[in-house]
Amino acid sequence: MNKPKKHHFVPECYLKQFANDSKLYCSNLEILKTYNKLNNPPKEPGQVCYEIDFYTINEPLEYDLNNFDDLHVESNVLHSSENRYRKIINKLIDLKELCFEDSIFLSDFLIQLKQRNPYFLKNSVNNFSNNSIKAKTNMLNKLKEDIRFRHLPKALLIYEIEKKMYEMKSNKNIIRSIQLKGIIDKANPHSYSIEKFRKAILDYQFILLDSSDSKFNFITSDNPGFAISSNGNIENTKFKEGFTYFLPITSKYCLKFSDSNLDNFYTKKSKIKYFISEKVQDTEVQIINMNSSILVNKIIISDNLETIINTQESILQTS
Repeated sequence: MNKPKKHHFVPECYLKQFANDSKLYCSNLEILKTYNKLNNPPKEPGQVCYEIDFYTINEPLEYDLNNFDDLHVESNVLHSSENRYRKIINKLIDLKELCFEDSIFLSDFLIQLKQRNPYFLKNSVNNFSNNSIKAKTNMLNKLKEDIRFRHLPKALLIYEIEKKMYEMKSNKNIIRSIQLKGIIDKANPHSYSIEKFRKAILDYQFILLDSSDSKFNFITSDNPGFAISSNGNIENTKFKEGFTYFLPITSKYCLKFSDSNLDNFYTKKSKIKYFISEKVQDTEVQIINMNSSILVNKIIISDNLETIINTQESILQTS
């Protein structure tokens, strides 16, 4: 049996929601900005957003990752969501509600979209290389929040953080190990880290933005989803202290939630999570599309030519 080589860092089940007659219109922003050239060849979902052996455990890694099968992440952890995702998204759109178990799946999928992405690696490397003081503070705050480390003296935590940061700068596999371990850990439904994220996401009221009255559809990218912080900055992930998060889920619908609007669904362990439907017009869709194009690896994706060209032209006007 041949081992899968093409590892999709954006799952095909997600990309297929943006396909028109099984085709996606894609624009490489590196080419667009460098050569001022519009480029939008149609492609199938299986032809984009992958890297060869991206999740393969084929080199010495940290956290005992080499004890796993080399394709554990790709075949056992990530592949399990492919069949279920489409059914849950269709149910969400049709009924504007999800049961508790399906809401959990959606939240976990949202986090996994970010954790599995190459942007996670690039962003982590940049954070440690360019702003070690901020990175150290962030790591310290996360450890203080973690019940496993709250009892440890602050001086010991700082020592361990500085030790780990030195290792990260000297060993390129450290951050790759962190990424793979995070994917595996968050696949454990009882892990502390996934519980923390579920509460941080599912306790907010979700809004389903509907673009059916607009002449434009929602785009996505090879790094789906973004947050807008209270100061207006676009962030890759942010689920506390002033944020609004957006995730396009189809060409017509986009999820939105904010810490300014609570429903305490997860804390209360409610049986049903209800989604508020909200129509959006051309300008709102264009703004969301522009924001979707900021934190990408290379490409933006649409189901139609008109929307991708409109977004490309807006990008060229602002670059």
